[in-house]
Amino acid sequence: MLIGDTVVLRKAGEIIPEILGPVVDLRDGSEREFVMPANCPDCGSELRPMAEGDVDLRCPNARSCPAQLRERIFYLAGRKCLDVEALGYVAATALTQPLEPAEPPLRDEGDLFDLTIEQLLPIKSVVRDMDTGLPKLDPETGEEKVVTFFANLKGEPKKTAVALLENLAAARQRPLARIIAGLSIRHVGPVAAAALAREFRDLDRIAAASEEELAAVEGSDQGSRPRSSSGSPRTGTAPSSRNGAPPGSASWRRAARRTRGRGRWRG
Repeated sequence: MLIGDTVVLRKAGEIIPEILGPVVDLRDGSEREFVMPANCPDCGSELRPMAEGDVDLRCPNARSCPAQLRERIFYLAGRKCLDVEALGYVAATALTQPLEPAEPPLRDEGDLFDLTIEQLLPIKSVVRDMDTGLPKLDPETGEEKVVTFFANLKGEPKKTAVALLENLAAARQRPLARIIAGLSIRHVGPVAAAALAREFRDLDRIAAASEEELAAVEGSDQGSRPRSSSGSPRTGTAPSSRNGAPPGSASWRRAARRTRGRGRWRG
C-alpha cells in the first residue's frame, strides 16, 4: 500500500472499518512509499523510543522543539484544561513560532501568564494546518499564508488580543486538576490529574513527591486508593486552583518548566 492510494474499506465489527487493500488499477504514478523519518522535521532531533519497550518513535527534544511547544500550548488552552477560548491553533502558532519578532513570546508554558499587549502586537506568523502542522498556502499566490494575528493594519490591538489577555486572567481560577491535566505529562490524563489534585492539593507538593507516593495515588498506573499522610483514605473533590497554585504563580511556572511534556516532574 502506498501514500495516495485509493483503498477498499469494509465494516469490521460495529464501528471500526477495515482496510482490505489498494485499488491498483486507479494508481496514476503519483503514489509513493512511506518512509519513516529518522529526525524531527521541526527541530532535527533524532527520533527514538522514549522508554524501554516502546515501539513508537518520538522527538526527545521536549525542552525546545517548537512543534511540541505549539501543540502543548494549544492543548493547555483547550476546554478540558484552562479553557482559554482566544488561544486557538493560529494563536498558539503565532506565540511559539512567529516570523517576527525573532524571539518568540513563549519559550514554554511558564511564560503564558506573563504575556502583554506590547508583546502581541508585532507578531507575524505562518498559518499552519491543525492536522499536519504544515504551513497553509494562500490560494491566490500559492505562497505560505502569513498573518498579523493580534494587530490590525494600523498596528492597533484586534479583539483577539484583548480577548486573549482577558481569557488568561480568568484562567487563573481553574481547578487544580485541570491545571495538572494541561501540563502534558505523559500518562496523566483527567482521571489521574483529579486523583493527584485530591491527594496532594498543591503543585509543589506533587513536584516534591517520591515515585512511591505518586504510584500510590488512585488513578496512576500502579495506584490504589489515595491515602493521606496519616494513612487514612482521603475523600472529597479536587480543590480549586486558589488552594493549589493558580496559573501564573511561581509554583505554576516551576511545574510547567519541570515537565516540558516529558512525562515526569523532575528535569
